Amino acid sequence: MSTFPVPTDPIGIVCLKAIRDCIAIRGEALQYQAGGIPAAPVDLWGVWREDSALQASRTGAQACVYLCLPDMPADPVKGDLILKNGHTYSVMDADVDGHGGVRLYARLTP
Repeated sequence: MSTFPVPTDPIGIVCLKAIRDCIAIRGEALQYQAGGIPAAPVDLWGVWREDSALQASRTGAQACVYLCLPDMPADPVKGDLILKNGHTYSVMDADVDGHGGVRLYARLTP
């Protein structure tokens, strides 16, 4: 259950469905592991982006993933882990859009 705003009104529900539909079409499989109390990774779908322009826009960020906030096991926080294609990324920042989506900016861990 998220403490971030997740829409529950009829229009908000339509927005959440649109977010999930977009992620289902354009997304790819990844695993998300909440920090703090060690937890098992959770399988999620997200729209993934890696590019040099992203690195210039967020200090040290190497990737951005767009997820549906209600599908996450917990609110995203700095230090959470994203596992994708055998690589582990550490969440540096989260940008909640107010419509049920969240962009996580992450850095590849050594």
